[in-house]
Order: sequence, then structure tokens, then C-alpha cells
Amino acid sequence: MLRRTYGAPTVVVTTTTYNDNGVTTGVPYSYVVRAVDAAFNVSPDSNEVGATPTPQQVAVTFSVTVPAGTPVSSTVYIVGNQAAFCNWCDPHTISLTLSAPNTWSRIFTFTQGTNLE
Repeated sequence: MLRRTYGAPTVVVTTTTYNDNGVTTGVPYSYVVRAVDAAFNVSPDSNEVGATPTPQQVAVTFSVTVPAGTPVSSTVYIVGNQAAFCNWCDPHTISLTLSAPNTWSRIFTFTQGTNLE
């Protein structure tokens, strides 16, 4: 397990939560807290807490601009290598929605790091 160690704080902490954005998914980390008072006295370490980052779900918007003159009654499909796209199925069944003139779009949710084709 990796232990994240940081230098003395440079700002006053006014929250009881912390987000560590410099971690690697799947690697366990542990954390402790130390307090420093106005006289620079440092407290003992707090109890150690461990966590392992997991991939997050990410909303991805696909927008397709179609040629001018495409009838608004048309259906525009998306295909690809993910189940959300029907895994390259034929006939293509995942349609987009008209969202602006000549633009069809749809929001899909994927796990962070998913490769899309």
C-alpha cells in the first residue's frame, strides 16, 4: 500500500474532505492527517485510513452534423464496439436525436478509460 506524504500545508484547511487527484486506479493508498497550530506545533498522526481508487462513470455526448438538407424526419444511427452502440450490430439500431438544425446527438455513459471505436 502506498502512503501519500505531503509537506506542510500552505493554506488553512476549512473542510473535512479531501480529493487526491494524483492517484492511479486500482492502487491502494493510505492517508493520515496532522494538525499544525499557530506556534507550528505538529500533532501526532491521525488514525490511518486506506482507499483504492476505482474507475468513474463518464457521460459522453456524441454530436453528428449531417449535410444541409437532411430531412428532420431522418434517422441517424451510431455504431461502435460497445454494448451501448449495439456492438457493431447489423442492422444498426442505436439512433441519435435531432438536437439542433442539422445536428443529431445522444449522451452515453462509459467507464473512465473505455476505448471507443
